[in-house]
Amino acid sequence: MKRIGILTYHKSNNYGAFMQCYSLATKLKKLFPNECIEVVDYLSKEVYSLYHPSIRSFSYMIFHAHGVRRKLRYTKMLLSYMKVSALNKKVNVESTYFDEAQQKLPLSHKQIISDNYLEIVDYLNENYDILIVGSDAVWNWQIRPFPNVYFLGSRIKTRKLSYAASSYGQPFRDLTEDIKEEIKRSWCTFDYIGVRDIPTEHFVSSLLPDITPLHNCDPTVFLDLSKLPVDRDKVLAKLKNAGYDCNKKTIGLMAQPWLAKFVRSQLGSDYQIVSIFKHSEWADVNLMDINPFEWAICFSFFDITITHYFHGNLLSLKNGTPTIVIEQMTSYNQQYDSKIRDFMKRIKLNDNCYYFDELSGNYSLRKQVESCMNNKTIISQINSGIEEESMSFDSFRIALTQILQNYSENKL
Repeated sequence: MKRIGILTYHKSNNYGAFMQCYSLATKLKKLFPNECIEVVDYLSKEVYSLYHPSIRSFSYMIFHAHGVRRKLRYTKMLLSYMKVSALNKKVNVESTYFDEAQQKLPLSHKQIISDNYLEIVDYLNENYDILIVGSDAVWNWQIRPFPNVYFLGSRIKTRKLSYAASSYGQPFRDLTEDIKEEIKRSWCTFDYIGVRDIPTEHFVSSLLPDITPLHNCDPTVFLDLSKLPVDRDKVLAKLKNAGYDCNKKTIGLMAQPWLAKFVRSQLGSDYQIVSIFKHSEWADVNLMDINPFEWAICFSFFDITITHYFHGNLLSLKNGTPTIVIEQMTSYNQQYDSKIRDFMKRIKLNDNCYYFDELSGNYSLRKQVESCMNNKTIISQINSGIEEESMSFDSFRIALTQILQNYSENKL
């Protein structure tokens, strides 16, 4: 039995980050039942503090933050936290739901919360034969300062693979030569480099032009919703308790306030709007008290979802619910397709993607919603696109199988 560790953002209070980890771990445990598959229960102190706020944790972050901008950011967060606490409002309630859901992951026996790079490197070398980094934006270090363990640097001596790793949002063209060399040394020790999106392909190729990174689908693409540890009736009951009417046409909304306001202004009161990301004054129903598994299936109760979040879009499609994606333009996605648009192009549904900044006065969200609802072929389009995208897992499966076979042959 070989010990295989998955290193990803499983501790984030982020529905998509949790579900991609759960899906990958579940898939690997099914494919390789004779191996020990674990999610490495590691988190930096800085990120842990973000998800477990207190005056002490914010003070720690301010003191240890790299650069003035980060110190100012954490100072503002501390002041906001103190203001909310003074009003006796509940703070970070969602942590409870995520902490409970994480017990469903095959976590390593030891939990490490540390900013000591060498400490986690030593732990990985001592406890794993194979390490898999990914999915999600594990190669974006704007929150987790570089160097960080998610690059599986040259000090780590295990066999290494990346699955659907992403650097999305990380400017890589102006990196210092020292950082470039450190990343190159790391990637040269990988048995397999699989990435999720075009920007990350370009990142890898810019440093290692002789290596072709392979495309992998986000793990939630092959998530089996029917096997989740969740009670569908309880999710429906929560929706009804929040005011959901089963007899009304329903718009699922996972969005920041700017998009929620736009949706309401375009659709008026003709549709029931359900917000599942955060409380929205523009929604008819707000569903906040759900864990990641409940979140993953609640899209099935909607007629259509409007969002700008990658996993909100993907999980809605997995439930057979069409999506309309409306994003804000950024300097980064002026260079590259956004990560949602990258995915939607791959499954041939990018006609439903828009940049808010480019919408003309002639654009009618109402017409777009009605067009999706009346499109009798869209469900088959969704299913065939997702099925085709799921095949990009195969090259990774073959690579990992070969590594395990080599171990067996060497043992014999």
